[in-house]
Amino acid sequence: MDETKFAEQNALIEKSLADATALLEKATSVASGVTEAAKMLEKTVMTTTSSTFAQREHLDKQIADITNRKTPMLDMITIKAANGLTHEWDMITALGSTDTAVEECGTPPDNEITIQRYSAQIKTFATKVKVCDRAQWGAADYFNLMQTHLEGGMRKIVQDIEKKIFYGDVTNHANEFDGLYQLITDNAPSNIIDGNNGTITTTLIDDAIQAIIDEGGMPTHIFMSAKDLKDFAALYAGKVIYNDPTAGMTFGYNVARYLSFAGPLTIVLDHFISGTLSPNTPNTDAFVLTMDEIALAQSEPMYKLPVYRGLDLAETQAVVWNVVLEVRIPQWQAIIKDLS
Repeated sequence: MDETKFAEQNALIEKSLADATALLEKATSVASGVTEAAKMLEKTVMTTTSSTFAQREHLDKQIADITNRKTPMLDMITIKAANGLTHEWDMITALGSTDTAVEECGTPPDNEITIQRYSAQIKTFATKVKVCDRAQWGAADYFNLMQTHLEGGMRKIVQDIEKKIFYGDVTNHANEFDGLYQLITDNAPSNIIDGNNGTITTTLIDDAIQAIIDEGGMPTHIFMSAKDLKDFAALYAGKVIYNDPTAGMTFGYNVARYLSFAGPLTIVLDHFISGTLSPNTPNTDAFVLTMDEIALAQSEPMYKLPVYRGLDLAETQAVVWNVVLEVRIPQWQAIIKDLS
């Protein structure tokens, strides 16, 4: 090959490489433009459903990252999928008492279990915040103001639901689901032990445990307010002695569990069992529960609506959770009410 043809081929290759580079740069520029356009759409998303461009974002994984929730019930309760806007489940109201022992080739007795098809409407818990542009962009590089408000909204919702699990709808609030107090009152009234304006005692707790056992259950947890747990701990203040090598024999006590006549029950301090929420205000209540039979049904995990901007210099962010409480066997739950 002579030098002229070799030079022509080199020039052709260089031109092809230059054209390919130009196309790549153009494609990159287009992709960048599409990304920016998508971001702009998210920033300018309208509040009406027909004009919404972005997708809402589920927050179930982020909930676990929120510290200091103070929601022990919600942290241990089963969360399941609801089966519709009106959630339905089989509430067992009686197990039956007829003896099932029959003679050979005899006729089996009827199963006397009583099942009520219980329906409850999914309730909405939501909060929103509007954050001005200057507040966002003026924050430090390590401080994401929108994320801080997002976590604050999530924390507020889970704490509100913690309250409703115990005392939802006791004041006939249309926007609340029925809580444990209301469901037990309606479906297992004999399991409400009256504290008669006195302090909590082992006798009251044992009566609540017996009421559950008499119905075939076996409770697992006792949820108390700070006041009632303080009074309960005082019952044992002088009964447990441990060896302190630096100060000799020292009195102390541990009330993480109650060793009842029917076995140990875990004691849980819950900030949201209080006299201000109880229908027996200013007195409080203690809940003796079988946790396996309690669940929180959700239409979908908690989610964040797309951030939208109106005509002002701010962005609005909303968090939503649609849930309802499910108690499958109310006879396996009990309340010690009206504790002073």
